[in-house]
Formats: sequence, C-alpha cells, structure tokens
Amino acid sequence: MYGGLFSDGGYNMRVSRSRSPLGPFTDPAGNPAVLAQSTNLDSVGLKVMGNYKFSCLDKAYMACGHNSVLRDDDGQWYLFYHARFDDGSEYHEVRVHSMWFNEDGWPVVAPFEYAGDKMAQSGYDPADIAGDYEFINHGNSTDGKIIHYQKISLNADGTISGDAAGRWEQAADSAAATLTLGGKRYKGYFLAAKNEKGTNVMSFTAVGNNNQTVWGAKTTAFTGQERRFNGDYTNAQNDLVFNWDSVGKPGQGMRLGETDLLSGVSYFIINKNSGLSLDLPNGKTDDGTNLQQWEVNGLFAQQFRLIADADGWCRIASLGDESKVITVADSKAEDGTNVELRTDTGADGQRFKVVQNGGYYAFLSKCSDAKSALDVFEWSKENGGNIAQYPYKEFDCQLYTVKPVYPAVNPGKYRLTDIATGEAQYAEVVSPAAAGFDDGILKIPAAGIRCNKDGSYSLTDTAALTGQYVFEPVDAIPQPEKFRGDVDANGVFEVADLVMMQKYLLGAGSLNDYDMGDMNEDGSLDVFDLALMKRALLQN
Repeated sequence: MYGGLFSDGGYNMRVSRSRSPLGPFTDPAGNPAVLAQSTNLDSVGLKVMGNYKFSCLDKAYMACGHNSVLRDDDGQWYLFYHARFDDGSEYHEVRVHSMWFNEDGWPVVAPFEYAGDKMAQSGYDPADIAGDYEFINHGNSTDGKIIHYQKISLNADGTISGDAAGRWEQAADSAAATLTLGGKRYKGYFLAAKNEKGTNVMSFTAVGNNNQTVWGAKTTAFTGQERRFNGDYTNAQNDLVFNWDSVGKPGQGMRLGETDLLSGVSYFIINKNSGLSLDLPNGKTDDGTNLQQWEVNGLFAQQFRLIADADGWCRIASLGDESKVITVADSKAEDGTNVELRTDTGADGQRFKVVQNGGYYAFLSKCSDAKSALDVFEWSKENGGNIAQYPYKEFDCQLYTVKPVYPAVNPGKYRLTDIATGEAQYAEVVSPAAAGFDDGILKIPAAGIRCNKDGSYSLTDTAALTGQYVFEPVDAIPQPEKFRGDVDANGVFEVADLVMMQKYLLGAGSLNDYDMGDMNEDGSLDVFDLALMKRALLQN
C-alpha cells in the first residue's frame, strides 16, 4: 500500500512479483521492490487504481486499498478493498471487482464493482467494441488528486482518437485487449458488464510496462452478445504477400531451429522490455535502412517472414521487399554493430538462430557464432530505439514476442507444406474460382482458406487437402512431369486414372488433365483411348 489512509492521502495499491517467495520482486517496468533510500516511490510498483471518477459514479472513489485477493472455485479472481469518497467524510465501504491476469501475467481489474457479470470467453464483435469511451489513466502518482475521465474513441479501423491517440485490437479467439497509447502498450481485456448505475456497458482494463493501469467504459448500453469464434484467425486487413516481384525461395524445413515457430509464416517481432515492434522507418526497404523499434501499428514495415535455412539458421525478410533481410552490418562480430536491411546475399550477418526462452525468443547472429543477439540499444523504451548486436545474456531487451500476422492469402502461386508430414506441393490461389485442376496445377479459391492460431492455414473448400499447411509464395510453380494416361494429374498413371476416364466417357465426371487422356493422340477422347489405358496398365 502507498500513501496516507485518509481520502486525500493518495492511498493506492501497488504490485510487484517474483518467481520465489524469497524474491527478488520486480514490477512491469523491471524495478526492484527493494528500494534505495533516494528512490521516488511513485516510480515503483504497478499502480492498480487511484482516486477516480466516471460519470456514472455519484461520488469519486478515493483511497482505494487495504485489499485482499480471492480465487473462487470456478477459477474467477476477485479483488476486495475498501474505498472512501469525495463527500467530506472519512466513511468507507467495501468494494469487490472481478480481476484477471493479462498475457504477461499482470493483474487487471474490472472498472466497475462486480455484479455477477462474466467475460465473453471468445470475445466480442468488433462493432460492439468500437465507439466512444470515458477513459481513465490511473498514472503513477500518490498525490491524492481525483483522476477525472477523458474522452476517447475506439474506431472501427483499429485506431484510437480523442484525448488520447493510438491503436486497439482484440485477440481473434478471446476478449484479450491490446491498446497502444502515446507509444506505450497496454494489455488486458474487454468486458461487457454493469456499471454502478446498473447499465450493461462495454469497458476495458489494461496495464502497461510503465506501471500504469488504464480503464475505459462506454455510457451507452451494450446490446451485443458473445462473438462466435469459428476457428479462423484471418486478419483481412493484411495480405500474405505485399510484393510479388520480390519473393524468394521457400524455407528448408518446417520449424525455425528447435522452436515451435513455423518457417515461412509472417510475424510481428515485439520487444519484451519496451513492448515496441521491430520496424523499418517510414516503411523504407532501401539497402542500408536502419532497423528500429516503434509502437505496434500493424503495418507492413513491422511484418517479417521468418524462413528456415540450412543447419538451423534462418533469414528474416521484410514483407515490403522479401529480397531484403535483416542484416548485422558488414557481418561483423563486434559488440554494438548496427543492424539494418540489406539485399540477401546469404552472408553470415544475414542468418540468425532463433532460441526460445519461455514464451519469448532471441535472435542470435551467425556472424558472432551465435554468441550475440538482436538487442534494443541501452534498454530503450522509446519510439526510434536503435537495434544493434550485443552478447546474448537473456536480457529483456534481447527477448521478443513473435506473433503471427494472420494475413489473408491473396491470389498467387504458393508452395504448400503439410505441417504434420512435411510433404510439400504447389498450388495457385485464385479469386473468384472453384477448386480444381488446370493444366495439372491445383487451383484453390482464396475464400476457402482459413488461418490457424500458429499461422498455418486450413482449406475449407478443397476436400483433397484436409491438413494444416504453411503457404509460402513462389515466383513460379515447377512444372510437374507428365505421364500419358495420368488424367487425375497426380504424377502417377494408375487404376484411379482408368476409373476417372470411364466416368468422363459416361458423362458422370471430368478430367484434371484432358491432354493426358488422349492415348492415341488423335485429338479426341473416346473408347479407343480407354482401351489403350487398360492395355498399358495390364502391361505394367
């Protein structure tokens, strides 16, 4: 607990945590809970809430604290505390709020007291989230002042405007919320629940690595319902390929080293310490473009395809120009060597080993013999922080969240690799069209491709392909070797081709490759071709 217990004393709750009861305890900003004598107390500990006032509250809540936490039998967490009010007295009342833990394991508390409401497990329709909110940032202070709400709008295009600006998004399969405000990233949840006037409203709660909690709540009644999740993570705002003229060779292997990441998938790479994304300034892809960190915005300048190479190494290609890859300048091994974008030549400074560290990843350069990693210089948490190479010490400034982009598969040519078997085949994605073969090449309708949580894809309209596949763009599809009689175009002349030919001649089916059915090469398909197919199969 911080501050004085009286209503004007700034009393508030703070959180630090440790993996051990013996410590060390740290807050989201990485500050130790054991303080030096000169430490500014306001700079340490996640502030859960301060003195605040929404329009639906008759009186401001003040001196919220003296708390306990309960986990119920159903797994739901609750925060119990007492609050005073701005009514001129020191009378206090007990309040109970629902509580959850965000994806980084920090507690986030519902903006309004518990009234039996439950969070939608699969999240909410984005249209029900978009709209105008009263917004409170609880900040870091212990000054006893009331934090009055500001006004912001969560817009349908994912931007935030008003008294605070940035971006917002909801997870594809849950109510998990990510808000970027003023260059700072906050993680928590969306929640439709009753405010303290009894009106069911959409709200959000989230915390950042600046030790601040942010809340938002609409004033209009929520009339939606839980989103029905169909297993499709596709984000139609992004395409799997931005620049077809720049696509390179597919990867060598299914995974990136010994990690659980899939080769060939496009990812956002977000620093653990700062919460900011690896970024190309202004989306430039010229040789020598500096690699920096920037607030997460979802644009192609922050999207990278991680592609497995030989011996466990990988290349990290920019989606803006896939012929350009992240490069340690001049392939130097020295500490502090700058990191930039360069045309891929296969140099050691352009190959990295991905190492998994809990839920995070590090990128170790081949030019340093995997001793140094991509590092945010001087632990910067600011937009524009530079990326350089430094010895890998498992520091937070060297660890990254690697999150799939979940783009839509746009029309073009791809290699499809089954993640269960590792077997690959080629296909062309077309729109609009029905599934089938054309000149021996499998055609897949773009509308029938669904993105999975790991960044792979499943096909909903192609019965012949029932697994999960990584789609990697290629500039051309290798022409399959053709065999006379192979009318199903699978590369083998067999009894199945004879059956397909019989059905075609009876008017009960079609052929995938008509040319290969013309056994006598007379320009027509008839029973003479069928007889020659039977003879050839008997001879085999």
